[in-house]
Amino acid sequence: KIIAGKIVDKTTKELIEEGTLTLEDTKHQKRRSFRQILLNKIYADFDYNGKIFQMGEADEINFLRVKSAIDIATTSNDPKAIIEDVKYLKVEVPAGFEEKIKAIIKDKVTLSEVVQDLKINWRLKDNSVDSFTFGEINHIYLLWILRGTAAQEEYTTIATKTMKVKSLEELESIEWK
Repeated sequence: KIIAGKIVDKTTKELIEEGTLTLEDTKHQKRRSFRQILLNKIYADFDYNGKIFQMGEADEINFLRVKSAIDIATTSNDPKAIIEDVKYLKVEVPAGFEEKIKAIIKDKVTLSEVVQDLKINWRLKDNSVDSFTFGEINHIYLLWILRGTAAQEEYTTIATKTMKVKSLEELESIEWK
């Protein structure tokens, strides 16, 4: 263990008994270690139908762009702007796309379906590239958010339990993997 920048060859129990550490210090250390487990769970790779997505903190912006494109397109009332924006993306545009957009601009549900069916190439964890629809990417993002929410719930439960313990033995019995 490292205490005040020095390596100490003592157990936590010995450090508490001699007053170098308190049970409160140890609780906070344990909670910080659980916080790291939480982050590892949130940002772990994600398997979607056998395709492994890298889900690091910096990757979230890519998912947000797809979600934002769907949200913005389905709130627009300007078919020309949507058509031009989609062309700008250089994604695979299905035949008859322009006519569909013009015909359904007033029906936001149908417009959302059309935008969600657009294909986009996505780099996977192993640096291969595969094609997915905007809808699939949005669904993967939702699953990732839900996975993170579940992990956060687990963390909250275990962190609360950690801070309520009355002894080192109770604290050391708490595990989360």
